[in-house]
Amino acid sequence: MAEFANQDSKSELITQLDLSRRGIHTEWNALRDAANVPAQFQQSVKAHKLAWLTGAGLTGILLARITKGFRSRPKGAAEKIAGPKSPGSFLIPLLKIGATVAQPALIAWVKRKVGP
Repeated sequence: MAEFANQDSKSELITQLDLSRRGIHTEWNALRDAANVPAQFQQSVKAHKLAWLTGAGLTGILLARITKGFRSRPKGAAEKIAGPKSPGSFLIPLLKIGATVAQPALIAWVKRKVGP
């Protein structure tokens, strides 16, 4: 009889332990979901698109107006200091872009010529 009561309390403890583990698992998942800031931010943006876009636009306008007063030089001062631009001044940026684009092809060509 004592063994039967012992088995009964043992099964009851196992059941309580299982319920406790399930509760901890459920609470842990809820905590993990609540702490997932990027997912919550993304969900908020999807749910309230108009509000986010309006806020972003107003923030941009506000920042543009605030920083407008902090210019260190008048609008035409840069051209006066640097002088007139030469007709070929656009050539250097074009060459830089061309070199960047052509670099992989040049490397492959050199490897073919030098390599085995």
